Amino acid sequence: MHRDRDLRAIAPTVFEVDDDGGLVLLSQLVPDGAATEVAEAVEGCPSLALRLEP
Repeated sequence: MHRDRDLRAIAPTVFEVDDDGGLVLLSQLVPDGAATEVAEAVEGCPSLALRLEP
């Protein structure tokens, strides 16, 4: 299972980790070419707090 830092590594154009170790969403839209990485991050989110909407 991925941790927040791992999600940042999977999709760095969408996620960032703040100074407290929390995950920060950089964009509400999936950037071109990042759909696979974002889907992998959403699927691997350990707290199930992420989801993709059409």
